[in-house]
Amino acid sequence: MFKLKMTFNGENHEIETKDLKDAILSLKPNVLFTETYITVTKGEFTRERLLNLKQGKRLFASDNSLEIFLINLFL
Repeated sequence: MFKLKMTFNGENHEIETKDLKDAILSLKPNVLFTETYITVTKGEFTRERLLNLKQGKRLFASDNSLEIFLINLFL
């Protein structure tokens, strides 16, 4: 299980999930106004990313962008 925390548009979201891609897509806002802060935790393993507005919009725009983000997150 992964614990996903995302902060964007002045809101905090927390989800426990087995599938990060679906969890991120389930939080997709209608319009993104701010930078996006993402924290993924699994056990003692934690990764954090801060995406500027353009990167955040790209993350939610296509499945390919999201797949690339998730691959890079775990490198």
